[in-house]
Amino acid sequence: MVWPVVAMALPPFLLLHAGALHRAFCGRGVQWWVTGGQVALTYLPMPVVGPAWAPMCGLLAGAVFMSADRRRSPLILVAACACGP
Repeated sequence: MVWPVVAMALPPFLLLHAGALHRAFCGRGVQWWVTGGQVALTYLPMPVVGPAWAPMCGLLAGAVFMSADRRRSPLILVAACACGP
């Protein structure tokens, strides 16, 4: 049951993450739906996959920082730190 979930969740997550990286480094900013998609693809598979999926939280924390678009605020820091399992 674990591998089909990973096979369905990992490719779209990585595509969203790569697109967010590209937009962030080009200076275009990351859309809210990209970060929202990454949140869903991080936390929805976690009950099925278990602790093996926890490293995805690190990628999500990076996505939260990228979506901040050069804004620094305690709320963004708290949101990124709260991305852990």
